[in-house]
Amino acid sequence: INFLKGNIKIAEEGFTYIISLDNKNAAAHYELGICHYYRANLLDAIKSFETVISLENGFSMARYWLGKCHKDLFQYEKVIEEYQILFEQFPEWAGIACDLGLSFERIGNTPEAIKYFEKVTKLTKSNMIAYYHLGDLYFKSGNWIKSMNAYKEGLMINPDSTLIKERIEYLKSAEMP
Repeated sequence: INFLKGNIKIAEEGFTYIISLDNKNAAAHYELGICHYYRANLLDAIKSFETVISLENGFSMARYWLGKCHKDLFQYEKVIEEYQILFEQFPEWAGIACDLGLSFERIGNTPEAIKYFEKVTKLTKSNMIAYYHLGDLYFKSGNWIKSMNAYKEGLMINPDSTLIKERIEYLKSAEMP
């Protein structure tokens, strides 16, 4: 109740107390992790979510929040580790596929990033950001035609996107290899 009312500090104290009584209470560790996250104590949040997963390996939302903490700390390899497990369980979760695409892009694994952004576009046809990243990734991999097509798909979703318009103009003006 305190958490819902915005009293995160009091909620955190309550969950800490519950854990002191029952250290194997996965739900209390989970809620404590959420409190830590919202108080920007990401390292404590990570410990809480890792505890939850050690107690109940199938606690998917703990894995989601753990990945979110790693993403906020720019630990993309760890995001990939957690979110690949989630995506295997929930292949329709477009947000996870998008975060996987972004994480693979950040570590320089273009083929895997493309794979996940392509999954995003299959799961949700209106994700302009996925088409934008696909355009960039296809360009990086030397496939200018796919790059242009991805940008055009994104522009169909948001005709006012200056980012995509700039990319299309750049491709039109560039000398093809």
